[in-house]
Amino acid sequence: MKLAKKITLSIVITIVISFICLLILKYYSYNVKERLTVFPLKTISLQIPEYEDFDYLKVAKNMYGNDFYMLFGKERSKLIEYMKKNNLVIKPGTYDIQESDRFEKVIKILKFEKKKD
Repeated sequence: MKLAKKITLSIVITIVISFICLLILKYYSYNVKERLTVFPLKTISLQIPEYEDFDYLKVAKNMYGNDFYMLFGKERSKLIEYMKKNNLVIKPGTYDIQESDRFEKVIKILKFEKKKD
């Protein structure tokens, strides 16, 4: 009987410790980019030309020497998907963003308009 209690207690402790480790890992992985914003990697100065619609394809293909490729991969992918889904182009102008900025911050900085067909 005592052996069964020790085994059960060991299993419960192992499960609790595993759960705590998973929570810590999830918290850390979620907040890595937040921590990077304390020390931005580099300021990206984006110059969008006035003579052409700057749509998601130009963001994806790094057209006109833009530096969108410097955004973190997932953030750039989210921006491309957002522009494609909403049929948006970036308005002409110069925009300064940080290399470590998250998607939510980037779309607040950039100015968009509906694509003209």
